[in-house]
Amino acid sequence: MAKSCFLFGQNDFPNTISTQLEAAIETHYAQGVRNFYVGAYGNFDCIAGFAVKKAKQKHPDIFLFLVIPYTELKIIPPKGYDGAYCPPTKKIPKKFRIARSNRYMARNCDCAICYASPLGKQRHLLRIIRRRKVPDTNLYNQRLRRK
Repeated sequence: MAKSCFLFGQNDFPNTISTQLEAAIETHYAQGVRNFYVGAYGNFDCIAGFAVKKAKQKHPDIFLFLVIPYTELKIIPPKGYDGAYCPPTKKIPKKFRIARSNRYMARNCDCAICYASPLGKQRHLLRIIRRRKVPDTNLYNQRLRRK
């Protein structure tokens, strides 16, 4: 069975490290990851979706899924996505669904690529992933290492 990778990050993700994001996707692909899950909110999600689409051109066996926290919305995934995935958040109040959806993905992925600073909200997701001893790549640590 193919491994899954959850990509998440902060809104203030700098475009300058997109090369490191692409390299992280290639690394995880080499480790057997074929399913990539990306949200639809913020700069990181946009750049991550683009980077996975770019990797799909090289590796057609990659699948890209849009994570949708709102089940009642009939969202058609944008071009380049292979489908949508909605974590079980139906009974959660709407204002908490994105956070709960992210937590669900962090608890159920096989690995993660993220941009999580020590002070940002995403650090909680990274903590969940590391407690599970799931491999992760935190691009925040690479922000100063540019090619």
